[in-house]
Amino acid sequence: MKKNIFVLSFFLSLGQFVFASEVPSFCSPNNFYKLEVSSPLNSSDNKGLKRMHAFKLGQTTLVGVAVGDSKTPSTQKLALALGTSNIDQNKYCTWYFATGNETALSNFISHPIQTPFSISVKKSAQIFMNAIGTSFFKDGNLSFMNCAQDQHYIAMGCTEQKHRGPTVFGMLLSFAGCAPTDAATIVNTVWGLNGLNPDVRNEAIKAAYEYGNQNPNERTRFADLLK
Repeated sequence: MKKNIFVLSFFLSLGQFVFASEVPSFCSPNNFYKLEVSSPLNSSDNKGLKRMHAFKLGQTTLVGVAVGDSKTPSTQKLALALGTSNIDQNKYCTWYFATGNETALSNFISHPIQTPFSISVKKSAQIFMNAIGTSFFKDGNLSFMNCAQDQHYIAMGCTEQKHRGPTVFGMLLSFAGCAPTDAATIVNTVWGLNGLNPDVRNEAIKAAYEYGNQNPNERTRFADLLK
């Protein structure tokens, strides 16, 4: 009897492991592109958003936008339209990875990253993870985890949404369990490389994937919020 219980427990544990390791369906690039949604804002406000693409994953909307080049009021209105009514208390769950737009710096979650053209492949993982590593789940109400759970919204971008912003977007997907190659394919297709060395982006995305491996409970919890 004890032997049977042991065998049953083993297979139940194995099943939980397989389930926890399951790759989310949105990780398939073809599936992901189908999740794109249009902005609900009027034409005037939409003109204030530059290089914006939004994707509805479960109850959470993920947005990549040129935060620095967009009009801050338009970016705020997008968060209010797609997130919850009190999202302004979480700095609109919008991350800004550059420094040129003072209004964006004061209104959104600031995690500056140096221009990737000055980042070597060897140091890419370290630089990107040092800049945004705590954003995955350690920054409390200003974390990707909290914004997905409570505000159902995450937006991010740099100045032009060409290099840093798409790279971090790919990192978010790989932290959630997407293979780094799929995460890179998604962001490269949506926003392009725009002259960036692909290995600089790839190394950062792989680092976020490994961070998810090191924090499996947080990965599973985050991925569940996107299903």
